[in-house]
Amino acid sequence: MESELDRAREYAQEIVLCHPTLKGVREKVGLVLAGSRAVGYHVPSSDYDFLALCDRDTYTDIARLAGADPEATRIDLAVDKEQIKQRFGVDADIAVYESARVARALGEYRDVVLWIWTNAKVLFDPTNCVQALQESVTGYPRDVLERKLKAHYLMDFHLSVHGITYRYESQNVFSVVHALACKIAEFSRSCCLLDGKPFPYEKWLLRACQETTTGARLSPFLLRALGNVTHLGDDLVERSELVRQAVYALDTEACDILDEALVSWGLDKAWVDNAYDCLGDVLFKQL
Repeated sequence: MESELDRAREYAQEIVLCHPTLKGVREKVGLVLAGSRAVGYHVPSSDYDFLALCDRDTYTDIARLAGADPEATRIDLAVDKEQIKQRFGVDADIAVYESARVARALGEYRDVVLWIWTNAKVLFDPTNCVQALQESVTGYPRDVLERKLKAHYLMDFHLSVHGITYRYESQNVFSVVHALACKIAEFSRSCCLLDGKPFPYEKWLLRACQETTTGARLSPFLLRALGNVTHLGDDLVERSELVRQAVYALDTEACDILDEALVSWGLDKAWVDNAYDCLGDVLFKQL
């Protein structure tokens, strides 16, 4: 049976490597499958996310041929997605990146960039540029990981203090839904970091969280809160009990588990217990 990676290689050959813009530079470009299909989160209708990597000179040449800005962060080669769908029967995104720029982002420990490139599956790498990039990633240094854990914990705390209106009679549905959803996202990011893993973009946050040690314990509470949020409708007075239950699930049950996990990881218990005193850091400095 043909594997997902085999299919991706076939589409890569037909859709990407034969793209007219890459004519003449194919042997200078590395190509990976990224996103949901690379990590196994996909469904049959999911896009194929192809990312091409190359040096600065090649990137400039591709930008010129594509009519793109050579200073842009990425070059989009899948401009006519409908034509790709009609011709090949799949949805595809094709983006070209300069290797030095990606390397800088990885060196700055940009979480989503780390998630994308460390999980990417190599399809074509004649110059070993993708291999070199992936081998350069050695994980988060302890001090960087501690700073990130503190930052996301404080953001969750900030949402509890300033994001949720507990006065349901105010009918501030936006505040409740936004804050609770953002809190679930912050819990998910923290769980990934506790395992030393980068976290993905929002679409896959909760799923990635559920695959972590702490996330497996937190998942029932996060899902319960999420279920309550999706049933709020537009009347907080009538559904105030759903809000109370969601807040309790996140601010008490889930938070107790996260506090325990952070201390077990190595954060100072006194800092965790007194995080309220550090809330100003969310607004005035980056931890």
